[in-house]
Formats: sequence, structure tokens, C-alpha cells
Amino acid sequence: MLSAGRASPNGSYDAGATRITFAVGRRRLRARFPELPFAVACASPRLARCNVTPVRRRLLGAGVLLGATTALVLLVVSMRDPRTSSDPVASFLEAWRRWRSSELVLTAEYERSSERARLATTHKLVQRPPEYLRIQANSLEGVVSGETIRCDRLPDNDVVCSPPTPARDEWRRRVDDELASWAEILRRRRLYEVTDEGGCFHLFLTDASFPSPPEGERATYCFDEETGALLRYRQVWPGVEIRWRAASVRPRVRAEDFRLPHDVSEALRRSRRATERQPR
Repeated sequence: MLSAGRASPNGSYDAGATRITFAVGRRRLRARFPELPFAVACASPRLARCNVTPVRRRLLGAGVLLGATTALVLLVVSMRDPRTSSDPVASFLEAWRRWRSSELVLTAEYERSSERARLATTHKLVQRPPEYLRIQANSLEGVVSGETIRCDRLPDNDVVCSPPTPARDEWRRRVDDELASWAEILRRRRLYEVTDEGGCFHLFLTDASFPSPPEGERATYCFDEETGALLRYRQVWPGVEIRWRAASVRPRVRAEDFRLPHDVSEALRRSRRATERQPR
């Protein structure tokens, strides 16, 4: 129950310019501002009157409004997603490092569309650093059993592979190069403005005159909080859009996940034999 000013038999209280009317059981309320906060502040069954000057009433009302506004701001801040960061670039780089360092098996759908054409392929990634195997479209690459392998499937369905080479920290160097490239465009050049929405990072091009921006006019990267996996990304250029979305993610790699298709294994053997026959 709210009360202010002088009580009347019909359940109405008068506080200067403020009048609050209620009826028990009907919850009817009428208020005339600006002195409603004062009426609330003076509400008490022990008070029959609030003998305060109009100026003080208004000051007290302003104080109540200020307190309510402050409480609302604090509530909004407390509801903010804890995954957001005051330094979104640092958060993005850390999310990328975690994604490239996680053990997982992932399949994804890749799509590149324009006004004239559409290309859709399936990607697969087996990742257990320092080993990984990436299969996309007609190419395969990775580090398997300590060797770096790269193979391509030709239009006639034949497979050709480059001679395998010792990995020599190939994975670590690859991830370091990726992070250095991101730091170059996001930190040093500040080519994109980055915003963080709790695991999803939005990149907006800041220099429209930059030739061939690497992420287009804008891009979005979203990561899985549990596994660290990249769940989806989207890049937009004038007339062209690229979408990549994970279809499945498994956080543990099994030995059979690194098993190569038979024709790829045969192509690697042929490549090894050709290398061994070359004069040293």
C-alpha cells in the first residue's frame, strides 16, 4: 500500500500535486507527476502527513529517480555476458589460438556465393596438435606420423602427392604465422574494428580504400565455448559472400581418424619411391 499526505475515508491520499488512488482487490492506481517519487518516499502507515515544502519534495523525488536509474544501470551491467571483453582483439586472438590448439574432429559445410555462381563443398578437419589432417574439396594436407603431406585429386580422379617431408614443428609455425597475420591486420594496421558478443566476433572494415581486404567488408567468427572449435564464419565482399558452418564437432580424436584413403596412401608411396630414386 502506498500512502502520502492526508488520508481520506475512501482510500485516497493527497500529497500536494500527487494523488494516488487505490481500491483493495481492484489494484487501481492513478498518479499525477512530478511528485510521485515523494509520495512513495513518504509512504508509511505511521505517517498521516508529510510536512515538507514543495522544493524539498521535488529534490527528494529527484533523488529517488536518480537512485532508481543507478540501480537499473547496475542491473544491466550485471546481466552482461561474462564472455565479452574490454579488449576484443586480445579475446579474438586467444580464441583463435585455442581453436587451433584443441583436439577435435570437425566436419563443416563451405559455401561461396555470388550473383552468378554458387560453390558448396564439405570440409573435414582432424586435429590433435602437432598432428592434423585437413580434407577440403579435392585437396588433402596435414601432418601425420611426423611427416608433412599434401595431395590433390585431379579431374580424372587420379591422386598426386608432393614428397612427404619431416614436419619439424610445422604445426607450431603454422599457428604462429596465423596469429601474426591476425595481429598485423587487427593490431598494427587496425584494418578492422572488432566487437565481441560472447564468443562471436564481428569485424568491420575501417579503410574502404584498402585494396583486397583479407576479410572483406565485414566478417563474423563464432567459437564454441566448450571445445574451442570454430563453429561458423562469414565473410562479405561486394557481390560475394562466403559462409562456413560446422556440421559436427567431436572433442576426442581416435587413431582411425588419421587413416588415409587407399588411393592417397598409394600416391604417397609412389612419391616416396620417386624421391628415393633421384640421385643425391
